[in-house]
Amino acid sequence: MTTPFKQPIALAIANKNVMIAKAFKYFLSTQFLGKEDTITIYTDLETLAADIAETAFDILLLDDSFTFPELFDFLNLLQSIREPNVILLADDAPIHYAQLIRMGVRGIVSKQEQPNVLFKAIEKIMQGEVWLERHFMATIIGHISGRAEMTPYERARLLIQSLSEREREVVNLICLGLKNEEIAERLFVSESTVRHHLSTIYRKLNVRDRVNLVIFAYQYGMVTIPGAHDQPIVQMTR
Repeated sequence: MTTPFKQPIALAIANKNVMIAKAFKYFLSTQFLGKEDTITIYTDLETLAADIAETAFDILLLDDSFTFPELFDFLNLLQSIREPNVILLADDAPIHYAQLIRMGVRGIVSKQEQPNVLFKAIEKIMQGEVWLERHFMATIIGHISGRAEMTPYERARLLIQSLSEREREVVNLICLGLKNEEIAERLFVSESTVRHHLSTIYRKLNVRDRVNLVIFAYQYGMVTIPGAHDQPIVQMTR
């Protein structure tokens, strides 16, 4: 098949489900790409992150089967290495996808769309444009432009969703009153690792220090208010 591009392109597919990833690869290879175009499949973002500096791809097809913290951390890393040409393959358009667009996602395509829609999105992004399906626009563009206001709890939920499970553990231990040295012992890590986690948590939650972190955690339900014999417990729901 003749490719629509002047030069061969390289695509990467990141999807937890290898069978779905292979199906996307098959459709792209047989219906859209040329013989010299390449597609690489990744089923976890850690492997892709480890290869990112050495892996040459023009567009990454990133599936939303990964958790928001995984997507957030990966896109942060990708931004630090290269300009991300990322198409998110999505089931819906929750509020936090607006944050992903701010981090460099160039297009969002519904998984329910026909393959030719994905083909068009790839073409547009290769031409330096963006692709956002109409039924995603009201939610995402509204929040980016500020026309659709989020409540404080919606904004807080968006920030909390960016935390990894380990970062949530650190928040829980901070709310128990543990010092960095004690947290390091509890988690079997170094104090410098704890300080790194805290720095990341402060940045993600937009808080200045420990005191403000504890206030934020209780105010927005990250931890339960302890009773006489209870300890704070981080809410792990996404």
